[in-house]
Amino acid sequence: MKKQKQFIGVLISTLLFGSLNAQEVYVGTQIRPRAEFRNGYRTLVPEKSLPIDTIKPSIFVSQRSRVWLRVKDEKNKFEAKVSIQDVRVWGETPQLGDVASLALHEAWLKIWLSPKVIIKTGRQELAYDDQRLLGSVNWTQMARQHDALLIQLRPQFAKIDLGFAYNNSSPSIWGTLYRIPGYKALAFIWIHKSINDVKVSLYGISDGFETPLGKVIFRYTTGPHISFKHDNIFGTLSYYHQLGTTTSGQNINAFLASVQIGLKIAKLTLSIGSDYLSGDDARDTTRFNSELRTFHTLYATNHKFYGHMDYFLNIPVDTRRGGLHDSYLKISYKFSEKFSSYLHGHYFLLPGAVATSSGFVSGPLGTEADLGITYKISQALTLKSGYSLMLPTKTMEAIKGGIAVPGHWVWIMINLKPEYLVWSRQ
Repeated sequence: MKKQKQFIGVLISTLLFGSLNAQEVYVGTQIRPRAEFRNGYRTLVPEKSLPIDTIKPSIFVSQRSRVWLRVKDEKNKFEAKVSIQDVRVWGETPQLGDVASLALHEAWLKIWLSPKVIIKTGRQELAYDDQRLLGSVNWTQMARQHDALLIQLRPQFAKIDLGFAYNNSSPSIWGTLYRIPGYKALAFIWIHKSINDVKVSLYGISDGFETPLGKVIFRYTTGPHISFKHDNIFGTLSYYHQLGTTTSGQNINAFLASVQIGLKIAKLTLSIGSDYLSGDDARDTTRFNSELRTFHTLYATNHKFYGHMDYFLNIPVDTRRGGLHDSYLKISYKFSEKFSSYLHGHYFLLPGAVATSSGFVSGPLGTEADLGITYKISQALTLKSGYSLMLPTKTMEAIKGGIAVPGHWVWIMINLKPEYLVWSRQ
């Protein structure tokens, strides 16, 4: 721990004093404690053999503590950022313990080769459009980052991003198997074009996973995302198709289709929509064993889409390859510049057929309601709170296990996130 602290101290000092020749230097921090009461969050009451009143809810406080240094120098055509964070649950370490817990969240360098060609390399967040395929997952305290090379092309007709990543677990002498969960290789292209009130993005994403024999098997996801906003009407339309092969040798043939339409009237915003993620039919054993028809949402911010109680963070696993059909209604109201609230209602269906001990199941999974409030104390300080209710069905019980009784989740979070310009040289 002592060496880790010394390394981080030297790193920050070097960046801080070395950056004084830059045009602008920013320092930021984030303190984000969140208290939660979980009683049916993420899954159902676990034991059928136990009385419900013997299952105790979970109550805890987690906290993200983050600090970063950002240096920007347009004259010398570069920008850099280093972000260090500590994520923990209150009380998880001894009060006098010396436990290494700091992590490098971001460490990237951006270089302007020309006004139309930019390179960004290092540890970074990848978040595009509504974050349905590539997202930062900011709700989780640790958030998601990638060690990647990003090439940003800015011709007159469109925005084009090319991303590449290749992972290893150590600087070994000879090639070794990649044992860390996640992709071995990633490559993607994002093409974005704005046409008046319409914005169109086209994705092509290839992620590869290593088999126990060292072969890298690829999955391919492609499709458009379209959004529009005209006066007080807005909407989105997305379709993504997934092909390739799993590490177990199954062919992939899956899709995601999403549509949303909304209306803003003064301080009130209403929207309805539907997301359909294809699933497998376990009754067709030949196809079930040879082909995967369940769409995987890749590196998305799923907390944003499929209910805040996070029953469907990992669609193939959480629905046992049955897919997901989510129809929703969202209402938000802005009472003032500081105070706003929202209410989301979800109706979940299992489009595929899942094999259980009592036979095949499909159809309704449950209904979820998410209520949230936000109070903006200042530009850098926000207070948020929420309550969610899950009303599961017997189908949810069959695929998740446990007891289909109402689930509750309550949370309250303070978020302090200022960034200051501490040096400017004109």
